[in-house]
Amino acid sequence: VGLAAASVAAVVAVAVLLTGLVRAQRRRRDREHKEEETRWAVQERIAAATARHDAVLEEYGAHLVDYMAALERPALNDLSVSETERFDRARINADDARLTVRHGAQELVAAYHEAVAELEVSWQIARDHAERVGTSYLEPAVSRRLAKAADLMAVVHGGTTEHERTLAYQRVRRLVGPSIRVPQVAELAIARLVRPVLTNEGFDAAGGLDSLVRASRSEEVVVIAPARGVPFTRHRLEDLT
Repeated sequence: VGLAAASVAAVVAVAVLLTGLVRAQRRRRDREHKEEETRWAVQERIAAATARHDAVLEEYGAHLVDYMAALERPALNDLSVSETERFDRARINADDARLTVRHGAQELVAAYHEAVAELEVSWQIARDHAERVGTSYLEPAVSRRLAKAADLMAVVHGGTTEHERTLAYQRVRRLVGPSIRVPQVAELAIARLVRPVLTNEGFDAAGGLDSLVRASRSEEVVVIAPARGVPFTRHRLEDLT
């Protein structure tokens, strides 16, 4: 009887141990599954914020290469304008938050979403304000010069000869002078129209503008000072924005 009882006890002990092991394995699998779901959820949240971030940067990049936008909506390039300064700060903060989560600080994903939300709002406010005020916030003489320069842009874009386009562009640059800030990537876009022979290691008329738009969210871009022609010079993005 004693041996039988001991055998039963041993069997029960083994059964309890096995049950505990099975439960531990199940809990571990459940925990790993939840962790995997959490990782996927975090990655999806990062991807969603990144898509919204990129959408704003695409619009901003398109603005940067648009010389007419610089003439007609100069406030969007003018950091002394409070709405533009707010957007510039939001852009920098969103870029920093993006780098932070990309390098593993996934607990800051919520902060990245908040930074992107502020970027979206500040971009809309800055863009709408620049469109609303146009050149009216500048000195009247400056506004008149910019209006003349904007009219000449039709010749820069549609002149029948390179010589005609070049002369029109030179006059545009004299009219604009230092009165407003024109992004260098916009200068390059016009130089490409005026002198389409500009090439450097695959940068050509066909792919140049797309490169410039993408450059709005790159650390570095290759630009050329149109008044000097070649050689190409390198600038960091913050020098151009």
